[in-house]
Order: sequence, then structure tokens, then C-alpha cells
Amino acid sequence: MADEPVEEEAAPDEAAAGEEGAGEGAAEKKKGGGFKLGPGAVKILKMSLQYLLVAIIAFVVALCTGGGGGEKGTGSAQQDIQKTDPVTGDVFVSKSAGADWTMDEMIINTSDEDSQHLVKCQIVVSYEPLDQFILEELSKRKTQIHAEFRKIIGGKKFMEINTIKKQDRLEEELLTRVQTIVNRAGIIAIYLKEFTVH
Repeated sequence: MADEPVEEEAAPDEAAAGEEGAGEGAAEKKKGGGFKLGPGAVKILKMSLQYLLVAIIAFVVALCTGGGGGEKGTGSAQQDIQKTDPVTGDVFVSKSAGADWTMDEMIINTSDEDSQHLVKCQIVVSYEPLDQFILEELSKRKTQIHAEFRKIIGGKKFMEINTIKKQDRLEEELLTRVQTIVNRAGIIAIYLKEFTVH
């Protein structure tokens, strides 16, 4: 007769060990699985993690776009944008928007000796609106700023301020002076709102 496969029965010791092992595994599961979250707690935990993730993403986006992070008034948060005129090819700098502090109109003589020229101007100081002390400082030093601007403009000759490029340089000079006077970096720009030389 041909050999037929014979099923081997597990030895009684192995079967007992298997049952015992299963019993120990079940006992370990009962002992080790002490803390379980209910479905409501899991749902709350998931929602909390989602809100945390959204908050982190919003923070990173704010840092990347300049909406937060750096100290205001230090000039680091302000970024000038360089643009090129498509028609002429001229490069100009677009200053960041700030709050305006407008000075009274001034009429000043130039320093020309051979001919007399008058400058009629109104100057606007653009400052960082989030700097709470800058406006107070500008107001306290209004007379000093006015006198310094008169000295700078009055010290120029007609040929030093008669073109737009020369007036741009004048704006930079006035900016440096007002930053020194108020001793704060929150001054963004100086604009010659009206500037005519006669």
C-alpha cells in the first residue's frame, strides 16, 4: 500500500505550551493595554493637531512674506522694490508704504551769489506706522527738523537741485538728517511733495 501522508498530532507538551503561550499573550494584552482613548477623545485630538498644523503654516507664511518676525522700526522689515520703466528703461526704487507726516510749506533762498533763486517746497516724512514712538519724536522735534531742512536746501545752488535726479539725492540727504535727529530707524523715506525752483 502506498505511503499516505500522515497528520502528525502535536505532542501534548507542545499543545500545552501553545495554549499557555496564548494565555500569557492574552494576559499581557490585558496588563499592557492600560490606557485607551475613546472615539470622542480621538476626534478632539485630531482636530487639535489640525489646528496646530494650520497655525504653524500661517506662522511660516507670515515670516516668509515679511508680516512678522523682525523688529519693527529697524528697517529690516521694510523692503524697497526696484522697478524698471518699460518705456524708458529707467530704474527707480519703489519705497515701502508708510504713514505720512507732512511739514508746512517752505520758501527758501538758494546759495547762489550771482543770481537769486527761490525754492518753494513741501516735504513729507514717511515713517513706520507700527513704531508707536516715531510720530511723538517727529512732533517733539518739528522745529529742529524744519531748521535742518532749511539749512540743507538753502545751502544748495540752483544747479544742484534743478533736475529730478538731483532732487532724488536731496531726498536721500534729508532722510539721513531726519534719521539722525530722531535717532530711530523707523523713517522710511522723504518725499518732496511740492518742489519748485524759481
